[in-house]
Amino acid sequence: MKFMRLRIQVPAIGLLWMVSSGFSVAQADIPVSPVALTPTAQTAPAGVTAPAQTLPASPAPVAAAVLDPKPLSEHGNELLLFEELKVTVASQSAESLKEAPVVTSVVTAEQIRRMGARTLDDVLQTIPGFSHIQDHNENFSAEHGIYGSSQQKILVLRDGHRLNSRSYSEANFDYALSLENVDHIEIMRGPGGSVYGDVALTAVINLVTFNPEEFSGVEAKIGAGNFGQKKAAVVAGYDLKALGAFLASGTFFQSDGQVINSADAPDPRHPADQGGVWMNGFNTKPSYDLYLKYNWRDFALKASKRYSHMLEQRTSGGATGQVYENLQGFAEMNGETPGLSSGFDHYELAYAPNLGGYTWTNRLYWDMAQIDVNIVSNSATRAQSLVQWNEWAGGLQSQVSKSYACLGQGDLLAGIQAETTEVYKSILASGVNPSLDNPAAVPALATGKERSYAAFAQAKHKFLDSLILNAGVRYDYKVRRLDPNGVLSIADAAQVSPRAALMYLLNEDFNFRLSYGHCFVDAPYWYRYNNLPGYSGAMTLKPESLNSYQLTVGENLWKNAWTHQVNFFANDYQDVVYRNPAAVYSNAGAVKANGAEYEMAFKRENLDARCNYTFQNFTEASGLVERWGMMENIPEHMGNLIVDVAPAGYFLDRPWAKALWLNLGLRYIGRQFARWDKTAVDPRDSVDAAVVVNCGITAGELAPGLTLGIHANNLLDQKYYQGGSVQYPY
Repeated sequence: MKFMRLRIQVPAIGLLWMVSSGFSVAQADIPVSPVALTPTAQTAPAGVTAPAQTLPASPAPVAAAVLDPKPLSEHGNELLLFEELKVTVASQSAESLKEAPVVTSVVTAEQIRRMGARTLDDVLQTIPGFSHIQDHNENFSAEHGIYGSSQQKILVLRDGHRLNSRSYSEANFDYALSLENVDHIEIMRGPGGSVYGDVALTAVINLVTFNPEEFSGVEAKIGAGNFGQKKAAVVAGYDLKALGAFLASGTFFQSDGQVINSADAPDPRHPADQGGVWMNGFNTKPSYDLYLKYNWRDFALKASKRYSHMLEQRTSGGATGQVYENLQGFAEMNGETPGLSSGFDHYELAYAPNLGGYTWTNRLYWDMAQIDVNIVSNSATRAQSLVQWNEWAGGLQSQVSKSYACLGQGDLLAGIQAETTEVYKSILASGVNPSLDNPAAVPALATGKERSYAAFAQAKHKFLDSLILNAGVRYDYKVRRLDPNGVLSIADAAQVSPRAALMYLLNEDFNFRLSYGHCFVDAPYWYRYNNLPGYSGAMTLKPESLNSYQLTVGENLWKNAWTHQVNFFANDYQDVVYRNPAAVYSNAGAVKANGAEYEMAFKRENLDARCNYTFQNFTEASGLVERWGMMENIPEHMGNLIVDVAPAGYFLDRPWAKALWLNLGLRYIGRQFARWDKTAVDPRDSVDAAVVVNCGITAGELAPGLTLGIHANNLLDQKYYQGGSVQYPY
């Protein structure tokens, strides 16, 4: 068993114990971490730019036991900058980081384990340009300051398969997306529309799982912690030789959450109200992520089933933000308490033969989602709304790639894609003790189908070993659902997404990258066709678009022992969707931003230190609220310092000494513009800066395959606030 997580409550500290024992190939790897209770807000799907408050995080101890197979990663624990690790997220073909057309970060399984990251959101908070965003019932991130009511601007993939839903573009950065089976995460920090089309507006993230041909054995974890935390996980992989190879995994998580008394987290509009705020509650049913990957010859099969329910922290309907006196007496929805429940199924069959030097990749895929939202609109009267809808999406993508040698060397890629999606069921029930058996006459979301078609091409050419051009373009056409009443003229969405990048490798140690990309994200189906009074849809919404310019300069010193780079960016957004004061989604005007990201890493045998700093400034925000060069709920300054050190390894040449690692993480979240109450009852207009301290110990090789670890999130119990698509900071 790997990862017995035993959390106990300790003041101001979240401790995580991990123990691992393994068979098969020996190496203990136990990503387990404290539940850092940095509060987060929740809401029915919606998208107002406003804050949410992050209160003290008090994670707890965790003990973990493991049956550990092969090493979790071949690449060590560093945040790789310029090494020759190949990534595919930027071009859909393998290339080194310094040849990627857009600045790209990689986080390895070893790094995830040592920092004690629990979710994808934890990982992204250590990456330049990403900031945590709070919703009433979701945790997610913004890249370069643009976000919606869910993860609607960032495309999330697992082994190249899209995880974002179609009707809401939700991806879930919580416990519905496991990190236990991840070999490394590729994070492209810029638009990816020329390759991926819709949703890849500000970033593309690809979670690359273990290779079934290399992962051999079984790894199991169980754990428990404070605030009712329970976790179990298993990863198994075998190479069956002529019969193929498979990787299978399952992760389960459940938490009652931390209750913050209203005296410490009052409603700014009604400070006398008594009750509590439920932070990081994932109940009543456990969150889970089941995944299967099977490879045989030129065929690959992928299947997954994911689910999470995040407890609504405060009321998310009506005025929103009220505290709960208690959670008793509210109507449940499919056995779940107030909050957002999201269930996803993903299936893919791929066939990729090599025919005379041409690699022909064909992907047939099918995705389903069910969204259940149990909204409390008035905690005193116990008024609720139950919202449910179901969707499916199916499609085919076919692409051909080939390497060539003509006036240098290069790679060509071209492909087509066709997809149909349908919202086929939707229910709305409102009132005191509502029931889905007695729905309203008008559904929560109008049902209907939409179809999309795309064609794309890309060329990467090395004129010299030092000069590389990467250029591509994609054309997307979406046939939108018509107005069911026949009143409005609904235009189809058509977009051209070009990208061009020039890389100059002065020598092995110094490189430049200049890139331009245009991308779009169509207004989600939810934004256009929902019937909720507080989040009314607008069928005529236009797609959002982005023109992005980046200049990146990187340097390696001392044979990659020290690497650093700076990335300058300028972003021009058009038609950004926001929720206006009438609670109707609308297209705003232009949003312009520029900034810089600096990152550095120093790596030796027993030391791995990395840091980064992000500055971003908004020079224009037509139709949206901006002040002091800041967008609401987006820090102007952010930074991270992460240090891993194996002190005993300097003095002792023993396996356990080299496997005893200490981790320290400092995260700086700068001051933010945030209106605490948009009706001006509370005049506060900012959130103070904060420094969050995390630390941990990982002790490996205590016995063959045995590892013990403990992590503390928010070690100093820092009280801080974070906004997002909520009425005010939580």
